[in-house]
Amino acid sequence: IVKMAEQLNPDQRYIQALKERNPVLCQEIYNLFLPKVIAMIRAKGGTTLEAQDIFQQAILAILLKLKVGEIKLKSSFLAYLKGICFNKFIDLCNAQKRKLRNEDELRLSIEALLDSADIEQLLIKEKQWNLFWQCFKQLSEICQTIIMGKINNFKAIEIMKKINFTKPVNAFYQKRFDCMRKLRLLIEQNPNYKKGL
Repeated sequence: IVKMAEQLNPDQRYIQALKERNPVLCQEIYNLFLPKVIAMIRAKGGTTLEAQDIFQQAILAILLKLKVGEIKLKSSFLAYLKGICFNKFIDLCNAQKRKLRNEDELRLSIEALLDSADIEQLLIKEKQWNLFWQCFKQLSEICQTIIMGKINNFKAIEIMKKINFTKPVNAFYQKRFDCMRKLRLLIEQNPNYKKGL
């Protein structure tokens, strides 16, 4: 039954192709998805060269993740890949003190982070749930409130009031992104995570 459920997502074959280094399908990934990633990054104010570099980094990130465990797609491969690429582009913009062409789209990076299932997959098994909470408790009180607000689908304005956040909403989205990134880092650096639980 589990295998049948996995097969319901035809894009899972791209994950399998990367895992097995299938030359035909790996080439298909580049042919089909690189132009879409370039278009997305250029629309956000990035260059073609940056997009190509980010695409390579994203593929490498997927390969590294496959070394420590499975990746079960919950959406299309394109959505998963674009989520990773968008997060990497935001990191690049932050490092270079650049602004996104449309700062409202910082919000999308949070959805992409959740959609990529890096966090969601940690909520499936009880051991992983315990690891999640162990790392969650290491965050500041503000970050905890922000993340719980996100998990409970509270609106940004509601969370901002709760933590007395008086800066513009774009600054709040950036803060939320930073909190999510800190949580993900704590989880990935935890010895239990590295042991594969």
